Amino acid sequence: MKTSIKTLIPVVLVALVLLFSACGKDIDLGDPPALNLKTGGKYTSTDATVMSGDTLVFGITGTSGDSRDKLAKLVVSISINGNEYESRKVIKIPEAETNDFSEDLSFKLVSRGVQKIKFVLANTHGVQSEKILIFTVLE
Repeated sequence: MKTSIKTLIPVVLVALVLLFSACGKDIDLGDPPALNLKTGGKYTSTDATVMSGDTLVFGITGTSGDSRDKLAKLVVSISINGNEYESRKVIKIPEAETNDFSEDLSFKLVSRGVQKIKFVLANTHGVQSEKILIFTVLE
């Protein structure tokens, strides 16, 4: 019985050391993806005052930023007059575009007041980049 306890104590101590040393380390999730809005022409890329019923076109581009992390999804959410953001569009990034992604989206703003549109691009590790545009919508 004494022999088994003597061999068990070092095993338990090694396990505890490994457990506590692993808890203190930060896991490197890599760089966040790059998220950009296309500019010029038909694209809206900055805060603006618009009329109710206007349709805005957003050109979204993204790059993985780190070769080991592929792009996973783009989520577009809208907040109207200070309310919580509601997800309006979720795009799973196609396999062929997991390093470089491009998408054009359009939204018609009809509610008077302040609307915020949030674009969130996430990679496979959940690391995210976001952009928020604010629109004052007039009647």
